[in-house]
Amino acid sequence: HELGVSPRALPLQLRHFYVAQVAVRLEQLARAGPGDSAGPRRRFWAARRELSKAATHPTLQCHMHALDARFHWMQGAVGSSERCLLEAERIARETDNAWVLSECSAIRARIALGRGDRSSAATLLAAAVDVGRQEGWGKRLVDLEAELASVAVDRGDSKHA
Repeated sequence: HELGVSPRALPLQLRHFYVAQVAVRLEQLARAGPGDSAGPRRRFWAARRELSKAATHPTLQCHMHALDARFHWMQGAVGSSERCLLEAERIARETDNAWVLSECSAIRARIALGRGDRSSAATLLAAAVDVGRQEGWGKRLVDLEAELASVAVDRGDSKHA
């Protein structure tokens, strides 16, 4: 918006910037301390509004719903997170979006961990790792593998680690 460009006016390929921007803002919000979250929260919502304008294509919509699910999970609103996950997964299956499906699995794993269900969390993370390996992802795969190893070690399951 600061550039004076409407997100809807951009070609689809350039609109993925808004997905990345929201992901970065979510990460900044996650790292902010309770007393330092006002600025990151404001920047997250500004980025989220831009993504909402840009997300006229199903590919962008499923990313947006997955990011919303992560935000709600971070806020402790598991029911809202799960509703967003359902929509993200529905669109991701329709558009064959492996990235979003793996992200949804990872979020579902975190929800399962919050409920004390390490077995389900490990299974969900293992599925996300398998997709990452098939797709040849770099850093994302490393992050998923580290998260899986943490869950597997915590539950004493060396076959997943």
